[in-house]
Amino acid sequence: MASSILIVDRDDNWARAVAEAFVPYLVSVHSASCAVVAASILRRAALELVVLDAGVLSLELYSLNVCSRKRPGLIVTTAAQDYHLAVASLRAGATDVLLRPVEPTELIGRVNEKLEESISSPHYLGRRLDGFLRENHHWSDLNLSKLSSAFGISASYASLLLRDGSWGGFRARLAYHRVEKAKHMLITTDEPLYLIADECGFTSPSRLSETFTRTVGVSPKRYRARRVIPNERIE
Repeated sequence: MASSILIVDRDDNWARAVAEAFVPYLVSVHSASCAVVAASILRRAALELVVLDAGVLSLELYSLNVCSRKRPGLIVTTAAQDYHLAVASLRAGATDVLLRPVEPTELIGRVNEKLEESISSPHYLGRRLDGFLRENHHWSDLNLSKLSSAFGISASYASLLLRDGSWGGFRARLAYHRVEKAKHMLITTDEPLYLIADECGFTSPSRLSETFTRTVGVSPKRYRARRVIPNERIE
C-alpha cells in the first residue's frame, strides 16, 4: 500500500518535479497550488504527510481542514526571512521546517525519514519488500510467494503493500528493477543480450527484449545505440 502525501506549493513546476522524483518510491503524491484545492484534499484524503508552503495555506486553515480521523505529519517550507512562520509552524505541530528554495532530492530524503519513523507502518514494510526485490531481482524464479515467505507475511498482503496506481504491484516492480539493471548494463558494458538477460533475472533474451521494449519504449539494441562513447585520445 502506497503512502499518500500532499504537496501544497505555489510553484506548480516545482511540485511536478517533486512528484516525478517520487516515481521510484512507494509514495502517492497529491498536489495543490491554492488554498481551496489544498483544503479539499485535506478534508477527503487519508494522508500520512503534508508538505505545506505556509504562503499558500495558513497554519490556521490547515488545522481547520485537516482530516480529523488521522492527523498527518507536517513539513513546512518557508522563506528564510519568515522566521516567525517557522516558529509558528513548530508550535502548530510541524515535524520539520525547510527553508526555500528546497531541492526535490532534499525533500525526498526528509519525507522518507518521516514516513519510516514508524517501523510498523505499511510504507516502511513496503519499502523493505521493494528493497528485497531490488537486491534479488536476478533470481529468475523469484515470485510473490517467495517474497512474502521471506518476510513472514501473506502473499496477498505483500501484493497489497506493493500495489500503487503507477506501478501495478509485484510483477511491475520486479520488472522495473530488472529493466533498470539491464539499462545500466547496456550502457556500461558490451555484454551480449543473453548474458544481460541472465544477470537481470530474465529467463531468456526474448523475454528481456519484450519486457524492456514495453517498459522503456525502445528495444535493448536501440537503447544501447544511444550511449555516448568518448573519443579515443590520439597521442
